[in-house]
Amino acid sequence: MKECSSNNFIVLISSIKKKLYKILSERVKEYNLSLCEAIYLVIIKDNDSISFKELTKCAHCDKGMTTKVISSLSDKGLVYVDKNKKNSIMLNSKGKSISSSINILFDEVKNSILMKVNYEEVIKFYDMLNRFNQLLEGSLC
Repeated sequence: MKECSSNNFIVLISSIKKKLYKILSERVKEYNLSLCEAIYLVIIKDNDSISFKELTKCAHCDKGMTTKVISSLSDKGLVYVDKNKKNSIMLNSKGKSISSSINILFDEVKNSILMKVNYEEVIKFYDMLNRFNQLLEGSLC
């Protein structure tokens, strides 16, 4: 097993994030969206309608970021707040169409990476990333 010093671990995780961010950001540009906006759209699509609090939690962001992104998506005519459903954030028809395309795009990128790795390793890696995320939740990092 290769040595994994804490510095190498941090650098590796940072490198993966940077590469994914670059690839995905380029791909969502055609929809006139930032990667963050695209991620929020997919989360809203996957939840049909979602409260502000739930969306913030699912996106692993703070309230300020969620406010900024929802405002931008609303200005672009992709989402609206349904006052009849306890202020649930919902996609309009344009938002549904674009979020479906983005879902396909995300799947293509994910599959192009994961098809080169053993399925059991992918599951273990995913579980490990979730564990790391849970361990960092609420930390002072």
